[in-house]
Amino acid sequence: MSKIKTCAIIGVKNTIYCPFEVNDNKEISKHFDKLSLYFLRSSKHKELPKYNAKIKVFKTNLSYAFLIRLIFFSKNFYKSIKLILLSNDALLERIKQIILLPKALLISEKINQNPPDLIHLFWGHYPSLVLLNLKKNINTKISIFLGAYDFRKKLTISKIASKRANFVFTHSKKRVNEIKKFLGTKTKIVCNYRGININEFKNISENKKKYTFCTVSSLEKHKNVESVIYNFEKIKKKYNKSKLYIIGKGSLEKHLKQIVKNLKLDASVNFLGWLPKGDLYKILCQSQFYLHFSKVDVIPNSIKEAMYSRCFVLSSKTFAVEEIIDHEKNGFIINPNNANNILKVIDFCLNSELSKNITKNARITIKQKFDLEKNINFFIKHFLF
Repeated sequence: MSKIKTCAIIGVKNTIYCPFEVNDNKEISKHFDKLSLYFLRSSKHKELPKYNAKIKVFKTNLSYAFLIRLIFFSKNFYKSIKLILLSNDALLERIKQIILLPKALLISEKINQNPPDLIHLFWGHYPSLVLLNLKKNINTKISIFLGAYDFRKKLTISKIASKRANFVFTHSKKRVNEIKKFLGTKTKIVCNYRGININEFKNISENKKKYTFCTVSSLEKHKNVESVIYNFEKIKKKYNKSKLYIIGKGSLEKHLKQIVKNLKLDASVNFLGWLPKGDLYKILCQSQFYLHFSKVDVIPNSIKEAMYSRCFVLSSKTFAVEEIIDHEKNGFIINPNNANNILKVIDFCLNSELSKNITKNARITIKQKFDLEKNINFFIKHFLF
């Protein structure tokens, strides 16, 4: 496949705690001579991911001179402020947009000075502020991702920015019609699943330990890790040797640890915090079961990683989860509130010969539909043809 020369990607925050975004950027860079990354928020130095020489992360520090120029001479600044204030967005969302606007204008100014062949918004909410302030006659192809929490916000700026895009990408088939209805434009909406880098698993040996359970999640209310713990208590009563690994960090960590202590599960539940990918994959390749009981998610990468690691995946019925989990064929879609059914599923996985096909099919599904290299190739083709 031939290369387009230059690409600019606009994200929200450059951080190792969003590993799928880092992996996507690295894979996209293989198709360009130069990839420029711009971010609306700053990160601490220890959070910064490492990129190859082809990828340049632009600094977006605001100088006093630039801010003065915005306030006294920038028509785009006041035009954008007016658009935000008159929108029907929630008050908090309007405040966030106004706070991020100066950096968005700085980024759009840098891109206007030297337009790349392709501009891609990694997220379709706040980065839309950049797109709205690009030159109207800019000679470049434009794409937007929209589909997760960025879509759920349904911001006015996303709707307007989409009119300038050649393509809007989303990561589930189920979301396509919803986006068409929201945008109300003729912009082409394309489903392209987010993939995982299966090459990262090459040097990790699979050593499944019986009765091991794992969950990977930010420790926040909507992720429903509480339910994982309460269900594990019942699992532990039936299978006494069971162990649970909780990977991730968040505001509820102290609260969740107290629940574990109250249930007297301290010796069986391990909070491992955030882990680098290599360490995470080692845990997944040792774990027999993966529990994902989130209330709000769209085909999360953690499920893909668990399926590729040949875990038995038990997932709540989140949005479009049926596009990755074929119930009882490559995993299980369960109700976290039905502990008896969960125990029946676990018993089947532990004791039935038929269960061997579940994990085999799970890995096949990821190879066929959620391979990062294939997904990015699909993304790039839309700009070459």
